[in-house]
Order: sequence, then structure tokens, then C-alpha cells
Amino acid sequence: MKIVLLPQPQGDIIAREEQFGECEGEFYLEEGRVHYRHAGDERAWLVNADQQSFKSCVDAWNRYNIAVSGTTDEAEQMGHVLKLKAELEDAGASLDQEECFWSVLVEQAEDGLL
Repeated sequence: MKIVLLPQPQGDIIAREEQFGECEGEFYLEEGRVHYRHAGDERAWLVNADQQSFKSCVDAWNRYNIAVSGTTDEAEQMGHVLKLKAELEDAGASLDQEECFWSVLVEQAEDGLL
């Protein structure tokens, strides 16, 4: 899964989730906060409290994807997950909230799904 920041917002949409070259979800602004929506899910997921934190988290996520794709060693992969968690927390992600977008991604990464 890749998160692509749009060079210019399209309405309230500031980024897209891509999988295998297809758009799967959208990140949008609502009252200054960043949320995520997916066509197959009626929920609006809280992502970040502001756009700057979101950009920092996206950078961390994209670095993680590059790093983890280069290894098959489970211990090394978990090291990348721990680094991702630290970077997301430093950027302002609320990983302790169950319904937060980033906490779900970290949980899936810990389980080897991402």
C-alpha cells in the first residue's frame, strides 16, 4: 500500500491510497483534521490532527515500505516496524487509539500483512 500526496488538493482530497496502481481510498481534510475513507467502508477514519503531521507520517510510511520490501528476515522486518512506530509517534500519530488509521496499519505491519 502506497500513500500518494496530491500536488494540489482536489476539493477536500489531499492524498490517495494506491494498491497495485489502483486508487483504493482517499485522505481528506475536514475542519483541519485529516481523515481517510474507502469505498468499501462507511467509516471515516481519523488519520492526523493536522496536515503537517499527516505529511510527516506519510513520509515515515513510505520509508518503511521501501525498507521492509528489501528483506525477508522476520527479525529485520520487525525492526522496521518498530522504527515506523517511533517515527509515527514522533510525527503526532495517535497509535493508542483503536479507530485511528495509523494504529490499524501498524497492527497489520506487526502481523506481517503490510
